[in-house]
This record gives sequence, structure tokens and C-alpha cells, in this order.
Amino acid sequence: MEMCMVAPGACQRRAFAGDREAAKFLWLMPARGYDDPLTKLRWQMHAARLGDELSLDSVLREFMPEGAFRNDGKLKEFIELGVQYNRPTGCAAKAAYIQDLDPATAAQLYERAAMQDHCLAQAMLAASFLDGVFTEINEAKAYFWWLVSLRPPRPKTAPRLPYIVARLREQGFSFYDAGYGDFFCPTANPRLAALQTGVFAQEVQDALLDWRPGKSPPEPIDRFKDVRGVAMGDAHPAMKVEDASATAPVPALSKLTLSAVMKLSREAPREDLYDRLNKSVYVVYAAPSKRAIRTRESIGQGSAVAVARDTVLTNCHIVRNRPEVFVLVGGQPRKARVTGARVDADACVLRIEDSTLAPVAGVRSASEVRVGEEVLAIGSPSGFTNTLSAGIVSQHRARGGTSYIQTTAQISPGSSGGGLFDKFGNLIGITTFKIGDAEGLNFAVAVDEFVVIK
Repeated sequence: MEMCMVAPGACQRRAFAGDREAAKFLWLMPARGYDDPLTKLRWQMHAARLGDELSLDSVLREFMPEGAFRNDGKLKEFIELGVQYNRPTGCAAKAAYIQDLDPATAAQLYERAAMQDHCLAQAMLAASFLDGVFTEINEAKAYFWWLVSLRPPRPKTAPRLPYIVARLREQGFSFYDAGYGDFFCPTANPRLAALQTGVFAQEVQDALLDWRPGKSPPEPIDRFKDVRGVAMGDAHPAMKVEDASATAPVPALSKLTLSAVMKLSREAPREDLYDRLNKSVYVVYAAPSKRAIRTRESIGQGSAVAVARDTVLTNCHIVRNRPEVFVLVGGQPRKARVTGARVDADACVLRIEDSTLAPVAGVRSASEVRVGEEVLAIGSPSGFTNTLSAGIVSQHRARGGTSYIQTTAQISPGSSGGGLFDKFGNLIGITTFKIGDAEGLNFAVAVDEFVVIK
């Protein structure tokens, strides 16, 4: 823009005629008479309205609450303009504003920004796929977007958007300055780093080599659908609003000692095993509030296994952020409370009020179970109460200090929290998730993570 340097007036006329680069020059490298803050802001706004990305980022920072020219109306105007021009900062900023009100649209906007290499949007997607903030839970996608967000060198596409940064810090992210002043990106997150031990990690890393900005995530990532995102369904009709009450803070899980349970060693026909074990597996309902029970919205449904006359084992993802918990006993919902939780292992213990359960008769350490042994899984997929599936132990796995049993016994949404049993009828695991549409990639948390086995 040599002309702008020697003839600012001509540069101004070109900018008014729609020359985006001329408009950007007038605020980025102002000539005499064009360098006061208000004049600079006007040219920033003009260049942003012409679609210049750097100008748009700068204007957004100026109008934010922390900016020099805080203006909520102008901020919303230029966020909408950024979405219109499909600029990553505009898309990410709008997504952050509507995330709680319209999570589906927010997810789409974050992905548009992430595909353009906006590292804050990539980190937000990673956090959401990890915990189901505004998307389904999918640990493979969480790991993918986290790896993408870490790739150096970072481009100048991530201005410091305080409300996104605050949300990410709540999710455990820390940050480093990428050397561009206000432009920086997230870095360490221990929970996401732990996913590198996942069964999908190598395939995700391989897929990342083929990804370039502007492309959708590689297809292989889509098949790793972790069904730990809670299956939603209707509440049981007998769940009364007046029976629901807020729960106290949940203590950390201390392993249970089961004095009345032994290890069974006598085989029985599968149909006899089911008749016996079926009585110990229950349906769990959980809701975020009393209003949700009344309106039959956002009701989580899963399964649980009784190990004492008032205690069941289940998965934390069924009851997480849903303090109104009920276990269906004899066709009637009984109020339950979480008495211990280890979220990283998806292991939760519930205590049932005013009810007598039928606990399992036998428990066996998963470490004793050999690959190839026959196993049975009992749970309630999609509300089909206490459905039986059979298979074998495929392998033993460990991730983040948690032991898992991989099995070919089918696990579906709603089966989470159900029981995995050996051929003698011993409880060996609590079914928790499967991977996508792949055959045989079903997993149960080893029962050892819940109880002390002597």
C-alpha cells in the first residue's frame, strides 16, 4: 500500500469505495491526522464491515467489556457480521454467547471456527465432547480437537475472548502466550491428556496427520461414539415431584467391603443364571431438577446392580448433574442418593431409601477373569428392562488408572450401569460404554474399582 503512505487522501477515497486493504492500512499504519483513537476505531469498523478478519478481531476486542470502547450493541453487531462473513472469531464469539440457550447452534458455530484453526473454538469442542457440555460425549473427538488446538505454530486467529477463556479455565485448561500480544491458545489439560491411553488414541493421531484447516474431522473419528452420553427418555409415571429433594455434596468413592457376598464357583445353565441375576439389576432414572420431572424433560435412564440390600453400583454419567435420582424397585421409583463417586472411572455408588433390594450372591475380581471366558451382560437398553446379552471377554484394558473389561457382550445406551457376570453368576464389572458401530468393542468398569475383594 505504498500509495497510502504517500497519499492518505487517495487511500481514504479507495477505502470508501470498498478497498478493504486501504481501510485496514488507515487504522493499522495511520498517517498524520488518522492516528487518534476514535479515527482509528472508525477505520477498524469500516475495514471489518468490508470483511477484513484482522480488523474484525480488533473491533470485537475494543467493544468487549474489557475493551477501550465497551459497547454491547456494537459488539453484537460485529459478532453477527463475523458470522455472516464466516470469520472464526465472530463464529466463536456468538457460540459462546448462545451456548447455554441454543447448544446445537453453538456446536455448529464452534466447529466452523475450529475448522478455520481457531484454537479457542477447538479447545471448547474438546471440552464439550469430553463432558457433553453442548454436544454428545465422544472421547475420540475430544482427543482429536485437543490435539488440533495444540499444533504449533499458532496463526493469528485467536484473540483473547475473555468469556471463552473463562469457560475453558473452568474445564481445567491452562494457557500460554503465543507471541502475538493478545493472541494466545490453550495448552495443558490433564483430563484430555489422559485420553492418550484410550483405545482410539493411535487412530486419532493417525487421522490428525491427514487433517488440514478447512476440512471436517476425518471419518474414522465418527465411528468412536462413546455411549456414555446419557440415553434420554421419559420419567417413570410414578415419579412424584414432592418426593424429589436436592442432594448434598457427593463424597469421594471409598471401596465397599461386602461381607455377605462370596465368590461362586458352580456353573449353571444360562437361563437359570438369568433368572437369578435379573433380580439384582435395576433401572435408574435421574433428572436435573424437580421441574424436569414435572415436564418429563432431560431425564437420564440407565441401569444399576445391587450389592447390598440398600446399595447399588452404577455409572456416574447417568446421575452427573442430575441430583434427582430414583431406582425402580418392584415397579415403583424409590429415592436414591449418591454416596460415593469417582468420576474419572465412571464409578458411582447409590443408597436407596425405604426399600429392600436383592443383592448379587457372588463377586469375582476382574484380574482372575481370563480372556476368552464366557460372560453375560444385563441392562436396560433404551428402556427395554433387564435385557440379556452374551459374549466373551475380549481383553483387559487400563486407562487413567482404571481397569476395564473389553467384551463382545452387547452394550447399548441405557445398558450403562448394568452388570457384567461370569458363567458362575459372579459380578465382574459394571457395563459403561461401547465404541461406535464397531463389533465387539464394549467395555465394563472392573468391579474391583467399586469393592474390596478378599
